[in-house]
Amino acid sequence: MKMADSNIVCCAVAPGEDKDNGWEQTPRVRYSLLGYNRPSVVHKPADQYPPAKLKYETLFLDAPSGTLGHDKLSTETVVEYQEDFPSDTGCSFTYTFKEYTELCGISKARVYMSTPDHDDMDVYVVLRKLNKNGKELWHRNIPMEDLPEDTTVDDIPNHNVWRYIGSNGRLRASHRAVTYESLADLSPGEYNKLMGPAYVYHPHTTTKPLRRSQIVELDISLWPGGIIFDVGESMRLEFAGRVQILQDFDGVDKHLVNYNVGRHWLHTGGAYESQFLVNL
Repeated sequence: MKMADSNIVCCAVAPGEDKDNGWEQTPRVRYSLLGYNRPSVVHKPADQYPPAKLKYETLFLDAPSGTLGHDKLSTETVVEYQEDFPSDTGCSFTYTFKEYTELCGISKARVYMSTPDHDDMDVYVVLRKLNKNGKELWHRNIPMEDLPEDTTVDDIPNHNVWRYIGSNGRLRASHRAVTYESLADLSPGEYNKLMGPAYVYHPHTTTKPLRRSQIVELDISLWPGGIIFDVGESMRLEFAGRVQILQDFDGVDKHLVNYNVGRHWLHTGGAYESQFLVNL
């Protein structure tokens, strides 16, 4: 073994020595939940991830009200955003919590979308936390006590490494094909148990361009996340045609190529049960 292999950790054990270091009692999982505007929960022990006490719930998108709800909608409706207008922020769907709630794990948006103006769509999704007044919140990635003395919140750069907006995902509609991801040493049952119902595997080996105004089903997984919501606070699921999280450094957005053209339509209700699968 080369000592330069920095990813390998070596532990030396004296011959015949068998000391109890407590490893067997170490929790299988330790996870964290971000508070944003309240103290975060760090290194919370659990037997599995996501923790068994939380269950996946399906919330349905309602275009007219811009909300997420538990009930299916009988009427088909559509919401539109103009991708090539820089001032257009896309569309969003909000859910307000009636009790203290923890969100933990992978989430998935299954949406029915179309475009009358192009043969493809790049769809970006982000999940944000709002306070009781509907204000968008962000999490400080570096605690204030670890920053230079006299640093204020206003001094924190508006970059992704400093400010966490929320879990995000993205998909090009022509790459919407989904397949089972085969992994050595894991049966399909073991794989599904490990990854959970919200994880989607896109092989990106084929492309299926859209016909104008063709409605297609898009499954978009969001990165794993953990958020604490108090009574009256909300989560907001946002869709847009451009990156919504903060950039990693100034100027990078000027070099990103946006292949979207024109309008994106998101369909809800009736035959188009656009929905959000989230672990609460």
